[in-house]
Amino acid sequence: MKGVLLSEAPDIPVVDLTHEVEPQNVAQASFLLATTLPHFPEGAVFCCVVDPGVGTDRRLVCAASRGRICLAPDNGLLSLVLEQDPNARTYDLTRFARRRPDTCATFHGRDIFAPLSARLARGSSPDSIGSRIDRNELVTLEPSRATADGDAVDCHVLHVDRFGNAILSLPVEPWNETLGAWPSVSLHGSEPGPAVRVSSYAELGRQSLIHVATYAELASGQAGILAGSQGFMEIAMNGVSAAQQLGLHPGGQIRLSSTSACGTGSK
Repeated sequence: MKGVLLSEAPDIPVVDLTHEVEPQNVAQASFLLATTLPHFPEGAVFCCVVDPGVGTDRRLVCAASRGRICLAPDNGLLSLVLEQDPNARTYDLTRFARRRPDTCATFHGRDIFAPLSARLARGSSPDSIGSRIDRNELVTLEPSRATADGDAVDCHVLHVDRFGNAILSLPVEPWNETLGAWPSVSLHGSEPGPAVRVSSYAELGRQSLIHVATYAELASGQAGILAGSQGFMEIAMNGVSAAQQLGLHPGGQIRLSSTSACGTGSK
């Protein structure tokens, strides 16, 4: 892919966002794209190839958002970008792929996405390559959303960073203030059962998550929830991986509840 980009747009810098997305994990890719996009200059083109449906009739789409262009398969990868930007314009660019008879069905990243990204980076507009479509026609991922139920919320783990912090599908606004107002926050797994309350990584099932502002406020091995730098709430532990100790992984569903909604909890 880099060879194609350098061949077709040699004067345009190529920046690797990440190659650490779990295989086929479109929701994780959606999170990384949406939280990185605002920090790149206007005019940047994002070539997003997390594409389990490569070679099928899934569409090739793009979103023009806040002065940047995001090119992706129509599999939900653009979900968070569109959720965060109600003014984003969306396009179907599939016809570009159909004009390339030499395309390998198993490597659209090299044969379709890279040359199309280069063309967009050189100044071509999505209108000149494809056709405008309604954003509601695009595939949307459910894991990008949270569902509130009284003093509880169901959400998903969007990403686990290299420190083991689990980033949740809860935007800092309004959830930092909401969770901070709860007496304490209990973490439930995706299966029905008692709350998983953490006092240390060695003993699960006794204490709630602590709402904090910084990692340093947590005692060694203690679990907490805080506003992360990427605009979403995250679960962290001091000195160890929260994801490993609590069994959290990208795409996993969890429930957070206020202790006022679940009584004194398990003993």
